[in-house]
Amino acid sequence: MSLPPSQHYDAVVIGAGHNGLILATYLQRAGYRTLLVERDASIGGMTCTHEPMSAGFRHSPHANFLAYQAVTPIMQDLQLRARGLATFEPDIQHGIAFADARPPVLVHRVGHEEGSLRSFARHSARDAATYVDLRKRAATLTPAIRDVLFHPLSSAGIGVHRAAMAQAFGELAEDARLGTRSAAQFIDERFESPEIRTLLYLLAMEFGASLTQAGDDLAFLGFVLWMIGSRQVPIGGMQSFADALHRAALAEGVQITTSAEVGSIRIEAGRVKGIVIAGRFIEAPIVASSIGVERTLLDLPSGGGLGASDRQALAAYRRGSGSTIASQAFALTEAPRYRSARWDADLDRCVQTFIGFDSPESVLLHERELAMGLLPSPRASMRVPSLFDPSLAPAGFHVAGADSHFPDEKALSEEDWQGIAESYNEALLDVWSRAAPNMTRDTVIASHFAIPRSGDRRVLLREGRQYSTSIAGLYLCGTSTYPGGGVHGACAINAFQEITGVQFQ
Repeated sequence: MSLPPSQHYDAVVIGAGHNGLILATYLQRAGYRTLLVERDASIGGMTCTHEPMSAGFRHSPHANFLAYQAVTPIMQDLQLRARGLATFEPDIQHGIAFADARPPVLVHRVGHEEGSLRSFARHSARDAATYVDLRKRAATLTPAIRDVLFHPLSSAGIGVHRAAMAQAFGELAEDARLGTRSAAQFIDERFESPEIRTLLYLLAMEFGASLTQAGDDLAFLGFVLWMIGSRQVPIGGMQSFADALHRAALAEGVQITTSAEVGSIRIEAGRVKGIVIAGRFIEAPIVASSIGVERTLLDLPSGGGLGASDRQALAAYRRGSGSTIASQAFALTEAPRYRSARWDADLDRCVQTFIGFDSPESVLLHERELAMGLLPSPRASMRVPSLFDPSLAPAGFHVAGADSHFPDEKALSEEDWQGIAESYNEALLDVWSRAAPNMTRDTVIASHFAIPRSGDRRVLLREGRQYSTSIAGLYLCGTSTYPGGGVHGACAINAFQEITGVQFQ
C-alpha cells in the first residue's frame, strides 16, 4: 500500500470501479483536487478481467459487454477509444438453444433487423413482423433515454420519457392498461410463438424487468426493447475498458491509491471532514462512495450518524430482496456446436446464448424460484468471447463464460456458496451438453465458479435525492443509486451533477 502524497484534497472518491473512475475524472476536470482510493491492488472493480483457471484463459467474471454507446457521454468526453479501448459489435447478439434441437431464435444487432426477421419467421411470420416493428419504434427513444438516464431521477424526466413512448408506439402507449400489466402479460398478448416468447421473457429479465410484477410492461416497452441488440464486446475483456478509464483519470491528474482500504469517514457536526486510511487522516470536504451502500452509510461514518429519512430509506432497502448473478468460466479445447445450429449456423457465433430454458413456463418457474429464495435448476446465458477476440485464449483453444441467477447472496451462507462452487459447474455442463453435445468433460480443460462479490443489485430510493445524504459532503455514486447496474456511467455522472451543480446537456 502506498499512502497518498498529500493529506488535503477537495474530494475523495472511494472505490475504483468504473463509477468511481468516472466520477473522479469529472471532478478533477471541474477543478476539484481529487483522490481515488481502491481497496484492491488492481483498478476496475466489476469491470475486470483475470485468469482464474489456466494461464492464457482470460475471463471477465462480472460485466462483459458495453451496451450504452448510443447514449453515454463518457466515450467521447474521456476519449476512451484514443486511450486504447477497442470494441467488436457481434452480428448475432442474443439467442436461445433448445435441448431438443428445435430451430433457435436469434436476435441480430441494431440496424440488422432483417436477420432477426428471418430467425423469428421460422416460428411465426406474424411474430417476426411484430418484433421488427416494435424494435424499430424503440430505436426512436434514444434521446429520451439519454435524458432520463443521465439526469437525477425526476417526475419531469419520467414525463419526457412517457411522451417519447407515446410518439414512438402510438396506440400501444395510449392503451389504458399500460402500466398495469406484467412484462410477461405484454409479451403474451403480442407474440404467439412459445419459442419467441421464451427468448423475450429471458431478455426482459436480462435487462431488469420483472415478468410478473404489475407495471413492468412499461419497462419492457420503454427500455428492454431499446436495449436488445445493442451490445459491444471490449477487445481484451472488460479490463480494457477499466484501463482506458484509468488512463483518462491519470491524464486529468487524479491521484489514485490502490491496496488501501478506507477505515472510516470522519464526521464532525454533521459534516464530512475526510477519511482515515491505515490510521492516517486525509482531509476532504467531499467524500463520494461507489462501494456498497450499507458499508458506506453504516460502517464507515465516525463521529456522526444518518438523519431520520436516510435511516428509514436504508431500513427499507435492507428489508428488500433480490437475486444475484454468479459467473462461471470454462477453458475449452473447442467452441460449442449447438444442436439447434443445424437450422441456423449463426447460433454458434451468438454472443449470448441461453441454455436450460425450453418454454415460457420454464422461465416463469425460474423467476419464482429466485423470488422464493430457492436454488434454481442449472440454467445460464453462455458466451464464448474468444470467438471474437482470440487474445482471450491460447491459440487453438477457447474460453467460455456463463452467468447464472441465484437467490440474494445474503440468503446463503458462506458454506452454502462453497458447496455450490464445488458442484454447480458439473451440473451446468450436463445441461450445456444436452444443447451442445460436444461440450463434454473431455472438452473442458478447467472451470471456475466465481462466488458473487458483495455488490448492490437494488437501488436505494430516497425522496427528492439519490446521491447526497443527510451527512453534508457525503455522496453515493455506486450501483445502489439510480439508474442502478450496467456499464453506463450514469450513477457517476448524476452524482457529479449533484455535487457540483453542473448540468449535462
